[in-house]
Amino acid sequence: MPRGVSPLSKRARDDVLRIARADPELEPLLQDPRAQLFVEPNFTDRRASKESDEVVVALYDNRRRNAVVAVIDRLQRRVLSVETTPVQFQLSEAERREAERLAGKDQRVQRFLRQRAANQLTRLYFPPAATGATAGNRHAIVFLRPSTSERRYAVVDLTEDRVVDVLDPAALTGR
Repeated sequence: MPRGVSPLSKRARDDVLRIARADPELEPLLQDPRAQLFVEPNFTDRRASKESDEVVVALYDNRRRNAVVAVIDRLQRRVLSVETTPVQFQLSEAERREAERLAGKDQRVQRFLRQRAANQLTRLYFPPAATGATAGNRHAIVFLRPSTSERRYAVVDLTEDRVVDVLDPAALTGR
């Protein structure tokens, strides 16, 4: 099994991203700070040698609206493969922060919160087709929880940088 299955240090992550930026296919994607979803050791490839030091980099391509997965060999300092996939990976920390920032600027959210702390919880969201959400865009749902009994949910289109809806609990439960 390949070595290096523990999380990468910041220095190691930065080194992997430098290698990725040298690749003409990955470089334009990495210009968007929210494109980077994760950088993790590739410990699932059992065919790799014990000397292997591969890292998986997952990105989101907003232009093509799909995920891109690259495998990078840190020892050889080269990109081994780049694949696109229809899979939606979980939100990156940068995407969560951006969704929360956009939700906080929305007037409906501000009216609901009335100067109270939002106590946010943010997750990847797949809006129902009936909402008219743009297929293929990345969406987040920001749970707004200013008290133990009050809730609203801001649906954020991260591809278009906008809040598309603010829902009350009945909208999600049908009650």
